[in-house]
Amino acid sequence: MWWLGDMALYGASDRKELLRFLSGYEGPHTVAYFAGKTSGTEGVISLPDVVDAKEFEQLHIFFSRRPAKDKRSLIRGLFTQRTTLMLDEASLISAHLNVVSERDGKEFNVLVAKLTSGSAPLSQLSQAFFGRDAKLFFRQWQKVADEYSVHFWTAYWADQLYRASAVVGCMKRGDYSGARRSAYRLPFSFLQRLWQTYSTNELSQRFSFVYTIDFAAKSGSSFRSFDLFFLHHFQGTFD
Repeated sequence: MWWLGDMALYGASDRKELLRFLSGYEGPHTVAYFAGKTSGTEGVISLPDVVDAKEFEQLHIFFSRRPAKDKRSLIRGLFTQRTTLMLDEASLISAHLNVVSERDGKEFNVLVAKLTSGSAPLSQLSQAFFGRDAKLFFRQWQKVADEYSVHFWTAYWADQLYRASAVVGCMKRGDYSGARRSAYRLPFSFLQRLWQTYSTNELSQRFSFVYTIDFAAKSGSSFRSFDLFFLHHFQGTFD
């Protein structure tokens, strides 16, 4: 899948030409982009943030352009342990459904567990971080800290802080559409209420500290750097 981002960021003539090209594009790749109200596109289909079994089947038919009847037992099995999936998880699983058969049910369930196991812990970690819930955060951090390298964590926290700062800036300017776009990958509670507890300056200070950790890690020295970062965050010494 190719992701083109927000169409509003393209110039008017480039956007018009790109949409003209895409309207006649037949593959082999799937091309996706964000279409705002001013994009001028037709036939826009609104998708929910989470999907249930019925919506998942409709989503699979839409993207694969194939009937889902030969995959229904796999789809039923997918929703025996859960009632909904996040939209990005559903899209990823739908793509994998195209290359498995009903005979592969056991292997498919193992694959689904791997595809969906990582998102919830990271989301809970971010929610506890921005909610300043130190007890919950460190309990979760203990579980996942060693599963990823320091380079992953610097990229992860830099992205979270950058997006959080953008949300705060947009909300204070009254740019709610921009805030929603910037909040992608942030916990929903941040856009809903937690943004009010931060300033862009506070978040910039945290971002700068993560940048320092990244520089140290690439220079071969990052011992306990994130422990110090989290200590400053929860004690409020960045504020």
